[in-house]
Amino acid sequence: MSTNFWPKIKKTAEDISTLEINTILKSDMVCVKMSDNNILALYQLAKTYNGKITELGNSYQEAIIDNEKKNRIIAENNGNNYFRGKPEYQLAGSASFKELNRCARKAAKEVEKLRHDVSLPIEQVRIDEMILIRIEMQSYEICNILKNYEIEENIVGDKKTNIKSFLAQEDIKLKFRDRQVIQKALDLGIERVMMQTRIGMDGDITTRISEKFAANPQQFVLNIHNNSIDISVSFWKTLFDTLVKYGQKILSKI
Repeated sequence: MSTNFWPKIKKTAEDISTLEINTILKSDMVCVKMSDNNILALYQLAKTYNGKITELGNSYQEAIIDNEKKNRIIAENNGNNYFRGKPEYQLAGSASFKELNRCARKAAKEVEKLRHDVSLPIEQVRIDEMILIRIEMQSYEICNILKNYEIEENIVGDKKTNIKSFLAQEDIKLKFRDRQVIQKALDLGIERVMMQTRIGMDGDITTRISEKFAANPQQFVLNIHNNSIDISVSFWKTLFDTLVKYGQKILSKI
């Protein structure tokens, strides 16, 4: 038997040791399955993150009350976006996500500082800050994953840099765990998570609820979240039982 067999079994068990159920509310949506092409999926995620950082950069620059401060910011940015700056990379390789991570981290700190200086509701400012932190963390994780794969991306301005040629390159073969990280990032996107429940193998359960939603909960949303938990736990139990039986079968033959 391969020496890699038991480590793989252990890794699989660790992968299913925790459940996470997220409920997201949106004003509208387009339901799209993650592309089988991993490079395209990465580009869709990077494009989403880039768009949100740019959108918030415009929003906060316009919302700054102090005209003198606003004019100084515009001058310092030299016409570039307040948060995104001037992109050096804007495709979907390791360098692109590293740049998105850096921009989101800087933007989150700026939003925190501007919390009381902008003409935006404090609740909206908090949401924007959390979304930027999520982009920062997810970009960091994906950047580390992509260090193990060869993806051609060039600095903006290079004649070889264009979306068509980037997407036309040979797809990368992601490990299952790595693809799941990207899948989760795409699922969460840049939306606000209203409710989140994490269930550990040891029975430890943690539920997080948005403060705004908790102040005015809607029963049908609670029902959807609870039903999702029931379905997930049922599937989780079946999957774990199958893994245990498979392991017992292998052990009986040793």
